[in-house]
Amino acid sequence: MLQNYFVSFVILVTFAFIGNSPLNQAKASPLHEVDSRPSSSESPQNLIAQTNPVYGCWDLEFSSFGVIYNSRLVMNGQSGIMRTIYFDVDDQRTQRVDQTMRLRNSSKGLLILGYNPVYAGTNRRYPGYSADNFLFQVRPNGKYLFGTCDDSGVCSPVEVASCD
Repeated sequence: MLQNYFVSFVILVTFAFIGNSPLNQAKASPLHEVDSRPSSSESPQNLIAQTNPVYGCWDLEFSSFGVIYNSRLVMNGQSGIMRTIYFDVDDQRTQRVDQTMRLRNSSKGLLILGYNPVYAGTNRRYPGYSADNFLFQVRPNGKYLFGTCDDSGVCSPVEVASCD
């Protein structure tokens, strides 16, 4: 079951960036290409490792239906935690969600998969919040691609910066 999910996620994210036509590039792609030159303090060079495990802290920004999600991802080897802050339009207030994150390799890059979204600081399941999943790649041209698709299939590009 979990292996089928990995395959579905990779296919979904891969499908979003197949083709280089201007029409395909104009569509909302769940991947964000970043120049990998080392001079930028926000360069994600340490995020993508050729081998596991992954250690570090990154701030992520992505969106879903116009709502911006700000997350802090902390990876400690094969697993980690992520806290996400966003405005819940149904409740009309800012919400905080914690998730357990797990690192997986795939033929398309590194997958960081979210599990068990709960209200921040509790063990109480957050109803209706779809766990977040990320794909990180280093492309043959040396650029990085970052994307997310949650468990409900909503995808977005991701902006990545090292934690302050």
